[in-house]
Amino acid sequence: MQTIGDCFLHHFLKPLLIVFLTALSRPALAYRMGNVEINASGAATETFDDNITYVKDNPKSDFITTGALGLDVKYEGKTQSLDIIGRLYEQLFAKNSKFDNTPASCILDFQKEFSRHDRLSINDGFLHTQQPVSFEDAFGRTPGRYGSYTNQFSLGYSHDISKQMTLTGRYANELDFFSSSDQSDSLLNSAGISLQDALSSSAILLFSYDLAVRSFDPGKSALTNSPTAGLTYYLTKKLYLEGSTGLDIIDSYDNRAYCEPLIHLSLVHDVDKNTRAAIEFGHRFTTTAYEQNLFDYTKVSCSVTRQLLERLGVSFSGFYGEDKYIGAGIKDKLAGIGVGIAYDILRHTKGILRYNYERELSNESTREYTKNWVSAGIRVDF
Repeated sequence: MQTIGDCFLHHFLKPLLIVFLTALSRPALAYRMGNVEINASGAATETFDDNITYVKDNPKSDFITTGALGLDVKYEGKTQSLDIIGRLYEQLFAKNSKFDNTPASCILDFQKEFSRHDRLSINDGFLHTQQPVSFEDAFGRTPGRYGSYTNQFSLGYSHDISKQMTLTGRYANELDFFSSSDQSDSLLNSAGISLQDALSSSAILLFSYDLAVRSFDPGKSALTNSPTAGLTYYLTKKLYLEGSTGLDIIDSYDNRAYCEPLIHLSLVHDVDKNTRAAIEFGHRFTTTAYEQNLFDYTKVSCSVTRQLLERLGVSFSGFYGEDKYIGAGIKDKLAGIGVGIAYDILRHTKGILRYNYERELSNESTREYTKNWVSAGIRVDF
């Protein structure tokens, strides 16, 4: 029978030493072919998670070893650019090998300028994972460990009507597939138009209208109309406020009609070149990929990043949210904090240490859980 020490040695120290020795043996290289730049990276991380199944009673703990390979491709032309960022992971569980899995992600970003006044943007993001990757992802999610596949596509075209005014049309599509048999797959299609008006160098007005349809298979569909107005205001060159308000007008899955307010506020402060702080507030009545019910939520999040020394950086994030699934009567509260440290061991080698705490309370006990995890790892840019 393997001890925890044996698992740690076999699953973490060996891949960590391989990655670290590779970093020592060669400098990082960026491969160029004309206007194309290719960068590769590798990482090894060991995580202790005290609740891998997101349950309230009898939680399972485990050591999780994650190996990662990354490839970044960047093309820059005179009037267009393309960025592709791909990541492939392998996760091994020391005590619960049935949870071994291979997450993956890929992001594509294409920008094209047709003239000084006309621009096209195409974005596509794919993510396969068995657990939420952030507090935002965990908020409103059906708890548990299960596979999910998400693809988000967006297309936008912008035209400058004048020096101060820009008109943008957009289309977006989101696909969500789940391995859990008690969850339906969902499809979201949306289209919208927005008008941005720069009143001055410090104030920008935004008016927008969006139409969205979310459908479940098997299941029904809900239609949402969202007119909004917003303002971006620069209090100083390094401190700015973004705010928007409007309405969500919804024809729901049960053929009932709703008209509810939406609010979004964020304050961002680039204190100096080494420090950035942000706080965000949101309230909305909307649809979600997890339930064929309307999702009424209020949330607050904050983050601070600070480069303490030339080679040492720290980060902090916090989250609190309250939500309610209208049709099901489910009420949840989610709170979480995260603290991270990053140290540049070598020029292209970074050591990372992170701790996360997360707790969900609910009027349905099966949705409640408390979770702590701590991870240590190393990343190398080849």
